[in-house]
Amino acid sequence: MGDVEPSFTEYTIIKFRYDNYILPTATLRPETIFGVTNLWVNPDTNYEIAKVDNEEWIVSSECATKLGFLNKKVTKTGNITGIELVGKKVKIPERGDEVFILPATFVESDNGTGIVMSVPAHAPFDYQALEDLKKNTGKYH
Repeated sequence: MGDVEPSFTEYTIIKFRYDNYILPTATLRPETIFGVTNLWVNPDTNYEIAKVDNEEWIVSSECATKLGFLNKKVTKTGNITGIELVGKKVKIPERGDEVFILPATFVESDNGTGIVMSVPAHAPFDYQALEDLKKNTGKYH
């Protein structure tokens, strides 16, 4: 067997603002920010409020741990559940307008930051999730 090279994926962090907090998303396609219609959070996940360098971030516990390995100074300061974030609005960087945070149980806390930006024009899965949410208002997806 030959040597196995590790596989690295380089994400771009996009920082959405909610009140005094940053809700960062990790993406492979930062240029799609202009098509963002909402953010997805898992309503059943407990998120960490953490001071990352000089900003207050809301991220999954797994993400807060990973950030410590990326030469970030991370201090956990509290918790918030995904359901508490649902219905809040975040400001989109570069665009300046706001979109809602919506529930989606398909969001995995160990992937990226545990918060997903929704771009239905570039991701059919996002489009379908929005359609499902419209049909089942009041239920988690």
